[in-house]
Amino acid sequence: MTSSSGEGYHIFGFTGTPVFAINTGTVKNLQLFTTAQTFGDHLYSYTIVDAINDKNVLPFRADYMKTMEENEDIDDEEVWDITARSIFSLPAMMDHNELKNSDRLLMRPLL
Repeated sequence: MTSSSGEGYHIFGFTGTPVFAINTGTVKNLQLFTTAQTFGDHLYSYTIVDAINDKNVLPFRADYMKTMEENEDIDDEEVWDITARSIFSLPAMMDHNELKNSDRLLMRPLL
């Protein structure tokens, strides 16, 4: 949290990732379960989408790549050797990467 005060004004701000009921995990104090339960309704929100639209930050693109099916019974040790190198060396990933980067190299905007 940051805070600053001056003549006739006081500004403050903070950022964080809200905790929703779906991603609370194991809760030790049931009175402090989600962000809304802990702090009440939010006063204002300004999202990354708002910031991009206002041209306060540069836009970005994110590609999500699913590397394996979800399996709640799997142990971390069973996937220890999955690395970015092993994922990105797969033919499908190499084709995807080449397609994405060819647009950048040709200076064409991605649609």
